[in-house]
Amino acid sequence: MQEAEREREMATSKVVLSGVQVMAVLAVLFFLLSGSSMAADFCQGKQSWPELVGQAGEVAEPVIKGQNPFVKDVIIVRNDTKLIENFRCDRVWIFTNPDGTISRIPTVG
Repeated sequence: MQEAEREREMATSKVVLSGVQVMAVLAVLFFLLSGSSMAADFCQGKQSWPELVGQAGEVAEPVIKGQNPFVKDVIIVRNDTKLIENFRCDRVWIFTNPDGTISRIPTVG
């Protein structure tokens, strides 16, 4: 009886260990894809456009899409706009001042 109980306990601990391993992998993936600077390492093409700061927001889309064909969405928003915080390699947010000029370096994300 003790032998069967011990085997069941070992099998249970293996499942828990496996679950812990899965959770660790998911935690690492979440960190990498949650907008950290490391996440940009997964994206292809040019990833930032410091040369656009100070220019009109409307000029950004053709420049960005011309230099990175993997970018599908270039979204112009005001500096104080609340955004979704998921990371996407095919999106660039353009933050603008009230006068419409780009205020931050546009980056993939």
